[in-house]
Amino acid sequence: MTIVEDLPRTLGRYQLIELLATGGMAHIYRARLASSQGTEKELVIKQILPHLTQNRDFIDMFIDEARRYYARLVELLPDAPDIDALRNTLRVLGEEKGGAS
Repeated sequence: MTIVEDLPRTLGRYQLIELLATGGMAHIYRARLASSQGTEKELVIKQILPHLTQNRDFIDMFIDEARRYYARLVELLPDAPDIDALRNTLRVLGEEKGGAS
């Protein structure tokens, strides 16, 4: 299945730049956050698929995964990610680091 999106587009305070991957539960985007001081930060956003936003068990699992991810990142990075809910969409935000993955 090919997914076509109009990018870049805005999602809350973030600008989605590129769709990196889509799986059975979420889209993964490369995104940008502009600060009021004029600086920009690139991030990776994991956003659950719309049909899963009403499934409480799935949402609990998604948030649990995000918390484990967050706890591990706090150990590794000074700028830890955010778990965010916006307009019935759950997102996990993590700073993108350059280099091979």
